[in-house]
Parts: sequence; C-alpha cells; structure tokens
Amino acid sequence: MSGDPTPGTRSASPARHALLWASAAALLVVAVAITGVALVAAVGSRGDDASWTRWSQVGEAFGAVNSAVAGMALAAVVITFLTQYRELRAQREELVLQRRTLEKAESALRRSAEVDLRNLHVDLIRMAIDDPVLAATWPKHPGMDAQTQRQHLYVNLILQNAWLHHTLGLSTKAELQNSLRHLFTSPAVREYWAATAPSRANTYVAGSEEATLAAAADEIFREYEAVLLSADDRSHPTAGGGRPARRHREAGHGQDLTAA
Repeated sequence: MSGDPTPGTRSASPARHALLWASAAALLVVAVAITGVALVAAVGSRGDDASWTRWSQVGEAFGAVNSAVAGMALAAVVITFLTQYRELRAQREELVLQRRTLEKAESALRRSAEVDLRNLHVDLIRMAIDDPVLAATWPKHPGMDAQTQRQHLYVNLILQNAWLHHTLGLSTKAELQNSLRHLFTSPAVREYWAATAPSRANTYVAGSEEATLAAAADEIFREYEAVLLSADDRSHPTAGGGRPARRHREAGHGQDLTAA
C-alpha cells in the first residue's frame, strides 16, 4: 500500500529522533558554558569578596547542573549509537532475505526454462514418430529398420518423462531409480540404452545433472545385464565348467531387478 512507510523510513525515524536529542543536549551544554564564563567575567570585573563567596556557591550549584546536562548528552549519544547499530543489523537481515528470495526466483526461472526445453524436445520426437520422413533425419545405427527407430524415439520420451519428474522435484532419487529398474525390464529400453551409449558419452558434460542421471541409469543397466548373464549361465551350463558364449536374448526374456 502506498500509505505504509517503507522499512528504511521506519528504521531511520528513531535514529533521527535520537540525533535531534543529542544535538539539543550539546547546544544546551555550550549555552550553559558560555553563560558561566560571562558571569565569571562580570563578577571578576566589579565584585568584592562577599560577591565572590556568594557566586562561588552559585557556581557549585551550576556545576551540578552542568554535570547533569553532560550526562544527558552522553546518554543521547549512546542511544544514537545503539539505534544505528540495530538499524544496520536489520538492514543486513533484510539484505539476506532479499538475496535468498532472488536465489529462489533464479532457481525457479532455470527450472521453467529447463521444462520449456524438454517440452520442445518432446515435440520434436513426437513429430518424428508421426512422420517417417522427419524420423529419417534423426541419426540411427547401421541396420536399424524404421520400426526399431520409432521404438527408440518413443523410449527416449519415456526416459525423458522419468527424468523430468525427478529434476522438477516430483520424485526422489530412490523413486527415480525404482522407475528406471521397472523401465529396464523392457528389452526395447535396454536395447535403446545400449545403442545410445556412445552418443551420451559424446554429449553429456562430466559433472552435469544429465551426466549424473545417466550414470545412475548406467549402474542399473549393468546390474540388469549381470542378472541376465547369470540366468543364462544357469540355463546353459557347459560340460567343462566354463562360461558359454553370450547369446542374443529373445525379446520376451527379462527379469525384474527388484526381485533379484
């Protein structure tokens, strides 16, 4: 509201009052001192011993008043110092709150921009899925047919959705890992993840959020592959006790890591 005083005005008002009191006390001390000097000069120019005795008594009373006024001036100075100290401390606290607010606003803007970029990425992939002519412009591995390419594009959307939930704070790291474990039960998802490993290595920057999420998915992928390899060894033992050659698994073969 326009009628409310600002924080700076509210904090400066007590300091201004204390400064006015200190100035008034200082002026009063100066006025009393000048008056005393003038009286001493007047008495000294035409006074006798009786006058000096009487004025000395007045001077003693005057000195007590002067001490009281000096004490008031000192108190005003102390009050001014304390008020200014509290004002500075309040200003520091206000600056800290403003900085935190700006940091939160910056983080929210960054998240919003990230969501916009991911939405654009989703739109591009959807266009490629719906139009084979546009899908042909995306990089693909040698020997990949159109059906497999469309599946890979769709898997990309699925993983992007899981990552977006985590980066927006809608899911914890443990929930993301559980979601990835569930997604990697699909042979198509595992095939996509293995095929795009070189692309991730050349695209993601070490230490970035994308690289961290990819590393977590890589760990789950390796765990899954180890479980499947162990299952192959148990299903096809060799006579000599050695490990059989890794064979291509059928599309329907899979085992959930959560049950392993």
